[in-house]
Amino acid sequence: MEQARSYKIKLKKLSKAVSGLRHVIEVDISGYSNVIKDAIKNGRVQKFEYCVELLWKAIKIFLFLNEKVNVKSPKQTIKEFL
Repeated sequence: MEQARSYKIKLKKLSKAVSGLRHVIEVDISGYSNVIKDAIKNGRVQKFEYCVELLWKAIKIFLFLNEKVNVKSPKQTIKEFL
C-alpha cells in the first residue's frame, strides 16, 4: 500500500512540475538582456530535468504495482515501460 501512496504523490508532484514548466516556457524572453535570457533558459532546463526525474520514478512505481517488475535505473525503467 505504501507504493500506491508513493505513486499518487509522485503523480501529483509531476503534474505540478509539468504545469510549472509549461508556465516558464510560455514566458516571452525576447525583451530581456542576454544575461537574463540565459538565466531563464537555464531555469527551463532545470525544470525539464526535474519533470523527467519525476516521470521515470512514477513509471518505476507503476511497473512495480502493475507488472511486478522491479527496475533500478531510468534507462531500464523506460525500456520496460515501452
